[in-house]
Amino acid sequence: MMLKRPALVKRRWILPILMLIGISIAIFLVSFRQQPQRAETKVAVIPVQVIEVQKTPLRARVIAFGEVHPSTFLEANAEVSGKVIYISPNLKQGSMIPAGTRVLSIDDADYQLAVPQAESDLAVHRANLQELEVEKTNSGRSLEIAQRTLELGERELSRKKKMAVKGSVSRSTADSEERNVLSLRQDLQTQQSQLSLFPTKRKVLEAQINRAEAMVRDSQYDLRRTQVSLPYDVRIGQVHIEKEQYVSRGARLFDASGVDQVEISAELPMVQAAPLFRNLQLPEARTLSPDDLSEALLGLEARVTLVGGRGKREWRGRVVRLGETLDRISRTLPIVMAVDDLYRHTVSEAKPPLFLGMYTRVELLAPSSPALDEGRVYLVQNNQLRIRPVEVDYHQDDTTIIRSGLESGEKVIVTDVIPALNGMPVAVFTLGEESSKWFAAEGGFEP
Repeated sequence: MMLKRPALVKRRWILPILMLIGISIAIFLVSFRQQPQRAETKVAVIPVQVIEVQKTPLRARVIAFGEVHPSTFLEANAEVSGKVIYISPNLKQGSMIPAGTRVLSIDDADYQLAVPQAESDLAVHRANLQELEVEKTNSGRSLEIAQRTLELGERELSRKKKMAVKGSVSRSTADSEERNVLSLRQDLQTQQSQLSLFPTKRKVLEAQINRAEAMVRDSQYDLRRTQVSLPYDVRIGQVHIEKEQYVSRGARLFDASGVDQVEISAELPMVQAAPLFRNLQLPEARTLSPDDLSEALLGLEARVTLVGGRGKREWRGRVVRLGETLDRISRTLPIVMAVDDLYRHTVSEAKPPLFLGMYTRVELLAPSSPALDEGRVYLVQNNQLRIRPVEVDYHQDDTTIIRSGLESGEKVIVTDVIPALNGMPVAVFTLGEESSKWFAAEGGFEP
């Protein structure tokens, strides 16, 4: 047992010595270690293209297409029958003729004779009415005489009856006087009956006079209708008659269209018309009737241009009426625009008139509308990308109208930035010929 004690003592000192050696090695390694090298991280700068915000007054608009046709179209028909004896040399297709011009005449010989005949019949009926007035006056006087004669006869009858009672005269004398009185009463009754018929006779004659006057007017009207004049300024279309040709009443003579105004019937796409309808000045009501919509659309400004025309020539028009129903297949609403004073624009603005059948593009304009939806845009501020919410009014072709959220002069990024992080660095480039090629080659924005 005494011989094994030194070995135990040695084991107790080994563990502290090993710990001391480990600590010394650790201190040595920490003291003489090399510092880690710091690598600088380069943040990628995204090249972007921007547009500057401009504050511009805009109105909602919608595009439609339609053909031109005249607002007034004249189909001249013969109102009397006869032979055509005169045709104006200007009565040719395409000619413009002012209002009041005589363009055609029909032989009026028969109508010249019909006027005095009708006037003679009228004179006869008026003379008969005057004769009736004289007869009425005479009958009135005859009635007064008959009444007076009857009074005298009745007194004489009364006197003779008294004398017959006294025996002064015979009974037959009294009876004879009574028969005389009865005859006078019959004459009075006849005069009264004749006088009572005069109002009826007068009405008959007055009706005959009215009929005769109508015949005079009709014959005079037929005489005037042998001369055909234009009611307003027109452009002549197709001419259907020739000189010396016989025409019957109602025969087609020529066609013409007014030149003061044309109309364009276009089909308004309902899908594209949403901004226009939202900007209409409609009454404040929960339920809008079709009449409210029609009233709001009427008078809207329309800008008309020719499809395929050379140069940009524009006519100003207005909405005058709407179609009856919405087309179920194309989902379009017929709408009619009017353009006034065509030839005044032709002279003053060197624009051609709008002819029948021209195909036009119509742009309808309305006042500003309330915000439709919300969105956001990317701005450049201090070479950093900033995300800002905005209120989008509406989209119009390649233009977006912002109602609020932007100020004039701010720069909006139009390049697709993926991902777009608020505060990320960006570099603004103006795309020229060389930079465009560089962006396309490097996979950036290609204009």
